[in-house]
Amino acid sequence: MFGRKGSKDERLEMLENKVYKEMMYLVYTVLTLSIIYKYIRYGIGPGEASAVLEISLLLLLSLYSIVRYKKLQLFVDKAEEYNARHKMKYSTFNMVIGGVIGLGLALLFGINSAVNYADTTAQSIYYFFLVFGVSAVIYMVPLALLSGIVPWLAERKAEKLRLEGESED
Repeated sequence: MFGRKGSKDERLEMLENKVYKEMMYLVYTVLTLSIIYKYIRYGIGPGEASAVLEISLLLLLSLYSIVRYKKLQLFVDKAEEYNARHKMKYSTFNMVIGGVIGLGLALLFGINSAVNYADTTAQSIYYFFLVFGVSAVIYMVPLALLSGIVPWLAERKAEKLRLEGESED
């Protein structure tokens, strides 16, 4: 890890990577739960209960992992492996996941708006559908596109590398 060269046990390295991966999932989960807790408990806004630190850490961790994946060309390998094992393309799968997350956020915001800001049942139904519709447009489409573009670019690069490899043969 710190510049030490030599052979390393592959099994040990895989187990270490598994532990690091589990730690990252734990960090993402804790940060996300903290954001949700602060949102439910204090609402959105400036002040001591602001979730700016958590959101910044999530964005920095995501940016770091994207840079590392790109540098190591793991996106290309991951896309090839996924496409070989599944019917749905990797980019399509990620796009669907992004859309589902956007839909979940829209539902959360719609329910929150209906419960916290409406005075009557009719008003709560109106608020729910209004906020849900606007949030779905704001979150669902961009999240689907953003989560699908990187795998799509990786698939394109993998296809280009495969075609170059076939032309050399």
